[in-house]
Amino acid sequence: AMIGSAHTLQGNYDIGLHYTQRAVGLEPGDHSSQQWLAISLLRSGRHREAIAPLQEALRLDPHDSQMPYLCILGMLHFAAGENEKAIAAFERDQLGGFRRGPYVYAMQAAAYAELGDESAARALIPELNADILALDFPLEHWLAGMLPDPQKHELTYTTLYQLGLLRPEERAAALEDERLPGN
Repeated sequence: AMIGSAHTLQGNYDIGLHYTQRAVGLEPGDHSSQQWLAISLLRSGRHREAIAPLQEALRLDPHDSQMPYLCILGMLHFAAGENEKAIAAFERDQLGGFRRGPYVYAMQAAAYAELGDESAARALIPELNADILALDFPLEHWLAGMLPDPQKHELTYTTLYQLGLLRPEERAAALEDERLPGN
């Protein structure tokens, strides 16, 4: 599973899928293999197919705090255009007390916006901007890997920028201001 994941993250999707599918075939009851298969499918642009192995990982090990299954499930649903399911997974994840990351704020805000709930979407932007600045998180690069469909990718950025997401040049300026003496 880890060899497959490494290939997937390097963009070698066919090889990555081969290894993660093989890992699940060898040990179908291993929750982490199921999770990595889901991520390989997600990165390959096969979002809907990725949902079943991730749901299986969640079924096999629903309480592993190291595995952000619900967060990943929300990302899968968002990438597949299933915004209501994405939001439900993200919110269920939060009920468990897990820390959101910039990627969750971004996809959840975009999902709310696509559903027409601009106020809920805008409410997430301050935390998204704060996290991106605090972590110097490469959101655009990360989302490109999670949303291989260029139209979905572009729509998500456009929506987030309209909601108030700091653009890369604005983030760079804010980070530079923090580094100046007296700040």
